[in-house]
Amino acid sequence: MASYKEHCEDCQKQLGKDWSFIHIWLDEFFVKMGCNEKHRDIRHHLKGIQEVRKMWGDEASKAAEIHIIKDFNGWIPKDEIEVQKWRMGVIEVPLGYKIEDGKLVKEIVNE
Repeated sequence: MASYKEHCEDCQKQLGKDWSFIHIWLDEFFVKMGCNEKHRDIRHHLKGIQEVRKMWGDEASKAAEIHIIKDFNGWIPKDEIEVQKWRMGVIEVPLGYKIEDGKLVKEIVNE
């Protein structure tokens, strides 16, 4: 899981602005839910990105995408159910990925 500082640095590099308040908003429930992966159920998905877009616009939604992609190793879940299934290891993994130690990782194909 990336740190707040890493999320801000990623957005600064890619968007020219750190979008710190977006990262705070996305991770608002981290401490409230016991400092674990369950906080991602609430806003770390496509629906969360759409909520950011409604409140702060398109560029802010790009910052949310960057944050979520980093936390999910290149993938954006569609909703909280998909996040929960990912966390429990029962989700159908996107093509080219596998779940390893509870994390989605790119699958290395040996030819």
